[in-house]
Amino acid sequence: MTQNTSYSRYWGKKGSDGSHHLLIYHCLDVAAVGTALVKADPRLSDIFYQYPLIKSNPRLLPFLLVLHDVGKFSKQFQDKIQNNVDNGASHTEPALYLLKDSLLENGVIHQMLLEKTGDPKEVKMMTSHLLILIEAIAGHHGKPVSKDALRGDQSLCDFGKANLSDANRFIAEVCTLFLSELTVPETSKEQTRTLSWLVAGVCVVADWVASNPLYFTWKEEEGSLSVYWSQSFLRAEEVLPHTGLIPSPVSDLNSTKELFGFSPRPLQACIESLTVSRGPNLYIIEESTGGGKTEAALVLAHKLMTEGCGDGFYIALPTMATSNAMYERITGNSAGVPLYKNLYAGEFPVSLVLAHGQTILSKTYQDFLGKSENDNPETWMYDNNKKALLASVGVGTIDQVLMGVLPWKHQSMRILGCVRNVLIVDEVHAYDSYMNTLLENLLSYHKACGGSAVLLSATIPKTLKKRLVSIYTDKAELPEISAYPLITQVNGFGEFSESFVPPSPEKYVSVQLVHHVSAVIDRLVKIAEGGGCACWIRNTVMDAVEAYQILKENTSLPVHLFHARFAMGDRLNRENEVLQLFGKSSGPNERRGRILVATQVVEQSLDLDFDFMVSDLAPIDLIVQRAGRLWRHERVRPAGIAFPEFLLLSPDPSGEVSEDWYSSMFQRGGYVYPEHGKLWMTSRLLMEMGCFSMPKDARFLIDSVYSEKEGDIPASLHEHDRKAALERKKSGAHADSVSLNFKRGYRDGDAWSSGEPALTREGEQTVLLELWKEEGGKEQLWFNGDEHGDFLSRVTVSARKIPAKVRSSVPKEDDTIRIVFRNEGTVWIPVDPVLKASGIFYSKMEGLVFPK
Repeated sequence: MTQNTSYSRYWGKKGSDGSHHLLIYHCLDVAAVGTALVKADPRLSDIFYQYPLIKSNPRLLPFLLVLHDVGKFSKQFQDKIQNNVDNGASHTEPALYLLKDSLLENGVIHQMLLEKTGDPKEVKMMTSHLLILIEAIAGHHGKPVSKDALRGDQSLCDFGKANLSDANRFIAEVCTLFLSELTVPETSKEQTRTLSWLVAGVCVVADWVASNPLYFTWKEEEGSLSVYWSQSFLRAEEVLPHTGLIPSPVSDLNSTKELFGFSPRPLQACIESLTVSRGPNLYIIEESTGGGKTEAALVLAHKLMTEGCGDGFYIALPTMATSNAMYERITGNSAGVPLYKNLYAGEFPVSLVLAHGQTILSKTYQDFLGKSENDNPETWMYDNNKKALLASVGVGTIDQVLMGVLPWKHQSMRILGCVRNVLIVDEVHAYDSYMNTLLENLLSYHKACGGSAVLLSATIPKTLKKRLVSIYTDKAELPEISAYPLITQVNGFGEFSESFVPPSPEKYVSVQLVHHVSAVIDRLVKIAEGGGCACWIRNTVMDAVEAYQILKENTSLPVHLFHARFAMGDRLNRENEVLQLFGKSSGPNERRGRILVATQVVEQSLDLDFDFMVSDLAPIDLIVQRAGRLWRHERVRPAGIAFPEFLLLSPDPSGEVSEDWYSSMFQRGGYVYPEHGKLWMTSRLLMEMGCFSMPKDARFLIDSVYSEKEGDIPASLHEHDRKAALERKKSGAHADSVSLNFKRGYRDGDAWSSGEPALTREGEQTVLLELWKEEGGKEQLWFNGDEHGDFLSRVTVSARKIPAKVRSSVPKEDDTIRIVFRNEGTVWIPVDPVLKASGIFYSKMEGLVFPK
């Protein structure tokens, strides 16, 4: 370092006690963490070194990372950090403009490149690639630097003359330290733009870790850059294992029996026999509910991890409830060892994260965090959902991965975690056109970076499957395979293959159509009076509430109601009660003579088992899912229930079919499931079959309804399906419009600049209600006295359920609408006269009920 530098006057970090860390050292700390992370993680090394720029110049990554905070040299920022001047100074915009300036002719980096290569053409090519990558490191605060924030030469004028000189001197010394040797490789802008998202992700992670004073001791005295770099890199290697970022070694167990302690089912045995290749792999596992898909996916993820195709895995699920259930499942014990731990070498800690918006309410997860804090106070990995995809084992909603393709803050960190892990998507058939398009965009980038994915479904339509497969292979035509169960594979060479799985034991389900609610009530009561337990799945909450009320009037036997419109605490209690009464471990005494009325909340991933089932007419894939809760486990059934019987409440599909064929019976459900032609085909198919066998008939059922032709659909219903198809197309286009364009690189523009909320789910606007109650003249939370009473007292509802006048008439806190209720007999009525007049009430038994 030359004697006339004055880096000691530039602060990078400031403590509450007035202590500080020099800017130059913080920059080197960040570079050390990012470089050490890529070095220590074989998967990340493979990903980064597939790009010619990094492969030819291993020290290019630390060079870029060091420069991430050069904007802090500016006079305005130093006034802000040292003198507490509230000048609103940013450092990301000045950093980007300064670095762009350094790449221009006569700029610091430009001159260095010219000295190294001696070839102006090579310099021009290299600077064009560096321009892409400096946008990535300048945007390390979670999103690219806004184009509108760049003020041209004014940005450099604001630096201050001496500050600008010192910043350029620092850049020059960094060039000398890291780019003493430089190779200009053959590469494409497309490759560099793909790389830029990963560089941005590493920069964000490294900046977060390096900014923690528990990890890096702050230094206020100036010294040699090269000496400090060596020290900082060693320190980074020491602290990274404490963050959970270093992947745990994979165990050498390789069979279902070794991993989970039980003999493999046919699907799992087939997975064991598969050959896994390096590179991007896609697997689609099609098997009926209860066929062992989850364990098969974990065995497959373990095989991929063993081959270096992933450090760990993230299981993405449709809902928070299914995420909680999956978390409980993989943390469950097998011979005294949690299931997930068998996938890793036992002597090493494994980072495990549950990720969704309400993890604070998961007692199992909170207990795990408490234990983790006792074992290791530096629980860096667990403090927010943004880091979840970086964990060795992640379980959560699919929203957490979809945020990686949307302009959410720190999305690059989600993408980094996603590409280094195996992505397992459960219930892949359960998403609408909007979410499927987001998923396809995510998989496209995941594949481009060499990532592998495992998609699970009991009922995936052929058209969706073709689109997903086409992401991983250029093969124009895929074979028409009708076998089921089936494993579809596209390996790292783009080779397509399918493996037939010996079917599990057949389960025959008798199907009977009824056309009146009274017929359903009669059968349910008869089943319950005979000692059986039954479930009726309705398509809307209000339909479920009405059915519950009618059943309560017609029987003294216990009737239960479960839907999503309970306060969260009541909903969790209901879910636990339902699992206790109708779950795998329920006994005859718990089950006998009970009826459950529910909505789609019991449709996926909850392990429930009923003696008899009823469903409102719904799309065929959902009917198959719902039927999966019928006779799910081996047990002695009550006398008089000799076989699985499924009752379908449906309009008559025979004879004349009017335009309102479906909505005349299901007025509310007609909006939930708008493809009335497909519903008619479902009804007619099941009426004609009279029964079906799973898994043998699964493919036939789905393909018979989801053909691309209108077929025999009555002309009166064509318009419904055409409108629905148009809406699907619009939803897909909307998803594309809000998705990030990875081909442009990590830079401002398009989705980043749209100003539109980046939603992971399309649909009608919702509002969050916080329920309070008035007791003894005092107002208190619905779950008063609980540590998380505010979360437990909330419920999300459609915004249209709360008139605009009402929404504006009640106090709002933290984007929630607070509603106070007063007990009036068996129900709770809003205190607010406007709300009271609207007819809303809350019941512990029925939840939040709106007027019909």
